Amino acid sequence: MTSRGIAGVLNQSMLMRCVIAAGLAIGLLLTGCTLALAPGTGSEPFTLYFQTPAADALVEVGTPVQIILVATDRVGSGIARVDLMIDDVLYQQGRPVENITVPVFTVEMNWTPIQPGSHALTAIAYRTDGSTSPLAALRLNVAPRAGVWMNPAGVRYTRVL
Repeated sequence: MTSRGIAGVLNQSMLMRCVIAAGLAIGLLLTGCTLALAPGTGSEPFTLYFQTPAADALVEVGTPVQIILVATDRVGSGIARVDLMIDDVLYQQGRPVENITVPVFTVEMNWTPIQPGSHALTAIAYRTDGSTSPLAALRLNVAPRAGVWMNPAGVRYTRVL
């Protein structure tokens, strides 16, 4: 064969490889798009978010606050635990009841604020191997009770004389 014949065979071989590679890439892309659009799937494999309360919500001192956290682990061993911290102090932990781990874990926790002001709520989910989700965080604004006035010294009054 001449060098031109070898080049033609190599070009056809390379062209065939490129066509196959392009076909595989398009197939993977379409499969990935189908998976991303399937109900209940997302782009992040390990997530945690506050379903309630809304960020920057306003509640009154002494009023119970319902906190719902949703953790999802699409590719790992599943959710083993969710920790809720209030103002950087561990407040409560939630664990699945039906199994040691679950792929989607919704946990409800309640908190009754006793101090007015802005409070930081943060949460983190854990797998059994100790790996963690990204931190979920929000601020909750707590107002004094209606009819209760606090002076700067912190003394509470229910009426002004």
